[in-house]
Amino acid sequence: PAIISPKIFDTVQSIKVSRSNIIENPDGTTSRKHTKYSGKRVVRETVDIEQLKYDLGFEEIIPPQD
Repeated sequence: PAIISPKIFDTVQSIKVSRSNIIENPDGTTSRKHTKYSGKRVVRETVDIEQLKYDLGFEEIIPPQD
């Protein structure tokens, strides 16, 4: 049996790719982005925690907070 579900794995991998500072050029080479990921910037942005829990499949595990 799998440790985590494929849905959770795919969601986490897509988040990882979005945070990565490596891009693949059209010619197949890789290079670094001109910007970098910042945790502070992410915290400032509006994050829908309920949607993230749903995307990761935790809606049954973590009860909604009032």
